[in-house]
Amino acid sequence: AWPGVGKSFHLQTTNRCKMGETTTMEMNTELVCVMANLGYNDDDDYFKGEDCLPSLKDLIRFLRREDDSCNIRRQMGHSQLLQKDVLPIFIYHGDDDEMIDIVTRLLVNLTSPADICFNKHQTEVEQKQKIANTHQTKYLEVITYLQAYKEAFTNQKAMAAIAAQLGRILQMEG
Repeated sequence: AWPGVGKSFHLQTTNRCKMGETTTMEMNTELVCVMANLGYNDDDDYFKGEDCLPSLKDLIRFLRREDDSCNIRRQMGHSQLLQKDVLPIFIYHGDDDEMIDIVTRLLVNLTSPADICFNKHQTEVEQKQKIANTHQTKYLEVITYLQAYKEAFTNQKAMAAIAAQLGRILQMEG
């Protein structure tokens, strides 16, 4: 077991709010360990860790269990998980069908609209009240990460990998 797993620690982020103030985010250490187990990106390749596939599955589980503060999703966005790990895995390991299936599921979950993430089990009145109150900052933070994800998908290697996967799917059906 990892020392300190399950505990949280504070990290002063480099992200700045619109007013220029820095924000403090509580980091889930277990999530940090899982993200570290994925592997690492080199400009010309992505080197998967030994536990890459189980770690990807764990990330999906984390997202399923997150509460309406979206702290898990925000921590993944802050860590640039999609840009540094998930897309590179998709780009460089497109021949591993099981890996691509799990990565695709994670991509779909990570890129879900913020409205869906924040309003899972609430009435319309509760939704409006939460967005109007403390959740607005967190909501806008998720929107910022979603915009960064869109930009990451414009990478030529990412578009080529997506086209290759779509081509494989179409060939299987045809």
